[in-house]
Amino acid sequence: MDRKTNVSANFGQFNQQLLLKRNTTRQTKKYDNLARKKPVATPLNPDRTVINLLGESINDSTKTVLTKGLNFAPTPCSIPYQDFIGGIEPAIRKLPKEAAEEIRSQVTHFLKKAVPPKPNLSKEEKEALKELKTRKDIAILPADKGNATVLMTLKNYHEKIHTMLSDPAYRKIPRDPTESIKRKKIFQNLCCRHKFRERSVLFG
Repeated sequence: MDRKTNVSANFGQFNQQLLLKRNTTRQTKKYDNLARKKPVATPLNPDRTVINLLGESINDSTKTVLTKGLNFAPTPCSIPYQDFIGGIEPAIRKLPKEAAEEIRSQVTHFLKKAVPPKPNLSKEEKEALKELKTRKDIAILPADKGNATVLMTLKNYHEKIHTMLSDPAYRKIPRDPTESIKRKKIFQNLCCRHKFRERSVLFG
């Protein structure tokens, strides 16, 4: 009886392992297939995403760069080691010496293995970006509506700002209210914390 029970238990365990293996293999194939399938990005129309108000034509590379949007960040040509180290040192300065050394060692290890990312701009696009940076007479800014980038002369931009500020809806204030608003906000936060502590004491 015990022998039959052991054989039955072993057979059941074998079936479970076989089923688990099949399920694992099936799920692995699914993940592999998903990894191979790259999402197809819909190409943006530069004529809709780039509004050129310069009064002069721009080349296709410049249009392509501007189509990427103002939040686009070109990948670095090399690993910015100094930036990483400069950001880590202030954070570990107050840690115990052994802990700080351990973190430095781990960071050094990862930085040695780090590989620069693949460039996300073509040679022509890089040249176009450099050209845009040298143009001190133009303004590049987001459109009021839609995910578009506006290109206009700096003179035209200043004229539009002046026209906007000349509207009677705006009035000149005697001083910058930023610091006053900051102090008011800090005071409100302190009051909220004080009220929360009082409630905690009463109902705690």
